[in-house]
Amino acid sequence: MVLEPYRLAREDAQYTVRVSLADFPRIAEALGPAGAGGMVAVDAHFFRDEQGRPCVEATVRLDGRQRCANCEREEALALEVRVDLVVLRDEAAQAQYAGHRDPITLEGKKVPLADVFEDDLLLALPERPCAAQAEPCPYAEALWVMASQQAAEPEAPKKRENPFAALAQLKTGELPPE
Repeated sequence: MVLEPYRLAREDAQYTVRVSLADFPRIAEALGPAGAGGMVAVDAHFFRDEQGRPCVEATVRLDGRQRCANCEREEALALEVRVDLVVLRDEAAQAQYAGHRDPITLEGKKVPLADVFEDDLLLALPERPCAAQAEPCPYAEALWVMASQQAAEPEAPKKRENPFAALAQLKTGELPPE
């Protein structure tokens, strides 16, 4: 799926599409086999800001499945991400931009859909999707219990060595062990 953000912004266009997760390769890779069959829906408004720069405000939804990195349990995954971008032509323009929208630099007039929206979805992916479920991740709970037990056991204070001990040994004529 290819977008033409400059043309869409010029036309003040509303853009709605629903595509397979396969069109978002980095997310598909992150979700692995559990994510097969997932879908991504994009509802976007392309427009120009006061300075004439192309902008996009969108809601991106991901529906699929994700395997927990800890307990290996597969859980349903439903993400909704709000995106507010300004499209800039090069890195120099991006370095000078000081607006409230997230800047993005796109190469060419036509770009893959994933180039515009995939980063925001990747940032929203949970590490443990089962943590938000009714039955929490059993592995994460076990790690928390182990960590709290270790924190409860006080550590013996370490004996600090006197930095001038070697000088005292030289003064008394004792040689330090080698």
